[in-house]
Amino acid sequence: MDAYRLAEMALMVGYDVTMVSHLQNPIIGLALEGIRVINCIPAQLLQTIQIDKNAAVLLMSHSYSRDLAFLVQLIKLKDLRDVGLLGPANRRNSLINDLLELNLEPPLWFDEVVFGPVGLDIGGKLPAEVALSIISEIQAFFNSKKGMSITKNLKTPVLSNE
Repeated sequence: MDAYRLAEMALMVGYDVTMVSHLQNPIIGLALEGIRVINCIPAQLLQTIQIDKNAAVLLMSHSYSRDLAFLVQLIKLKDLRDVGLLGPANRRNSLINDLLELNLEPPLWFDEVVFGPVGLDIGGKLPAEVALSIISEIQAFFNSKKGMSITKNLKTPVLSNE
């Protein structure tokens, strides 16, 4: 449900949206017009979809092994800018450790590009709240902003007599 809400919100913001799912758990009957759906095995990912430096990639299958398999493919790319991992920080660390166990050294860009947990800390738990958090972080990232409160950064109060 998180992925559906995220795709829906990404469309509202104006992003081109592609959802990729593993063939063992295919996305079927997605009702949102404008979303491209691809069902493939991880080994076919880079032959199936074009991922460039303007893409934000989110691994959120809720399957650790599937996310790891897709991450193995993504580290082959050279110009990724934003890869988000759903789940707690220790999940990101485990993915990195498992890449090393597979004798796959993460590329130099990995630490600057792969974020986990993804999203701004807005305290959300529901799928729409998680989607808002993630879209907000992506928007801030691609606009070179920190995703901080606007009013807390103002030098004068919002409601002033001046």
